[in-house]
Amino acid sequence: MAHNYSNTTLNSNLSTVFEPQPSLSIIWSVLILNSFLIVNYSIVAFVLTKHTKTFAGSYYVITRALAFCDMAILIVCMGYTTSRLGPPDKRPQILNILYYFDFGLGFFPSQYLNVIIGSNRFVAIVFFDKYKTVFTEYRSRILVCGAFLSSLTVEAVFFNTALFNYADFVYIDWHL
Repeated sequence: MAHNYSNTTLNSNLSTVFEPQPSLSIIWSVLILNSFLIVNYSIVAFVLTKHTKTFAGSYYVITRALAFCDMAILIVCMGYTTSRLGPPDKRPQILNILYYFDFGLGFFPSQYLNVIIGSNRFVAIVFFDKYKTVFTEYRSRILVCGAFLSSLTVEAVFFNTALFNYADFVYIDWHL
């Protein structure tokens, strides 16, 4: 099977970069995976954001955001680490970039939100009488938004200064 290569010139005709183009089946599988991800997010968002007394409170605001982050990590990693896409060094560069971006959008906020949940539970247990004033739903939403926004900054800096390929550490051969 022949690979499709495109010639790209960089400011002159002397330097040519060959970059492999992804096949149509790889592109469709990634698009289908992302559409399942969007449908999954929509269903979970509908169930968890219903205005009921069961899921009211600052703790559940943070827990919902953490659930979204964890689902993103699981679904994206399962889709991008399959052996159908091939080993990371043989994949087109665009798939590795999409993987880093999607994984980072779930991983970094998840770490921040775990710290916020720990802080929330600490204040709820130790400072029980001040919990309702310290962790309001509004403040919890601000903390969740801050976790997502700061993760975009950390992701941009962290992935651009990395010295190793992250996809090498998460490649899983599902066809054992």
